[in-house]
Amino acid sequence: MLDHELPIPLYAQLQELLRDKLENGSWESGDRLPTEEELCSEYKVSRTTVRSALRGLEIEGIIERSPKVGTTIARPRTPEHILQSVIGSYALVYPEGGRLSTKVLGSEIVVPSKLVRTELQLPKNEKAIRIERVRFVDGEPLFWTTAFVPHALCPNFKNEDFQNHSFFELFERKYGIFISHAKRSVIATIASSNAITHLGVKPGAPVARVIVHSYISNGDLVEFSDTFFRGDRVRFEVDISRNQDPMQTD
Repeated sequence: MLDHELPIPLYAQLQELLRDKLENGSWESGDRLPTEEELCSEYKVSRTTVRSALRGLEIEGIIERSPKVGTTIARPRTPEHILQSVIGSYALVYPEGGRLSTKVLGSEIVVPSKLVRTELQLPKNEKAIRIERVRFVDGEPLFWTTAFVPHALCPNFKNEDFQNHSFFELFERKYGIFISHAKRSVIATIASSNAITHLGVKPGAPVARVIVHSYISNGDLVEFSDTFFRGDRVRFEVDISRNQDPMQTD
């Protein structure tokens, strides 16, 4: 139960208690939680305390709230292995059997902004190909991405079928460009107005921004992308192996 003597706010205590019940198997994905009134009665707290606790769980992606359905336990987040694997999104297989589908929002040749030109390491007058897409899993938006490719690298790239093929597949099979490595940066942030529109999330919802630079073996940069993942649907996993040489230090 909640301890009114602790210096920890009651809403934080209640949030932790409800989270523990979920982790202990008291509720399963899709189950409805008790109403706010029932939680107030059970834990002897105000509705403000209950709403603050539920809001915290919603931000964590543990629960979902809907005026029509009420408060339910969210589905497990889809693991993404993008941090340690240089592969296209179409190569990812999801544990629940879901598959990616794509909506292409735009594909065009542009004069890149100074920021994009710097990220792509392009000369001042060089153009780039800009491709914007939303990726779905089983019809639900998962991430929204905008990618840039140097126009001189493959001038016809903008006309490719990005709905059914990944960049990596097109690069390798059609253009003979092999990605050797990539650098990915992950930033925790909240959804912008565009992310709200494309991902179907609420204002203030957490999203993971992933910035990617992809290179070929000689070090040339062939792609720069800026992607926003839904924070309530994705978790990031990184496999870390210990160095096998015990005498070698960092």
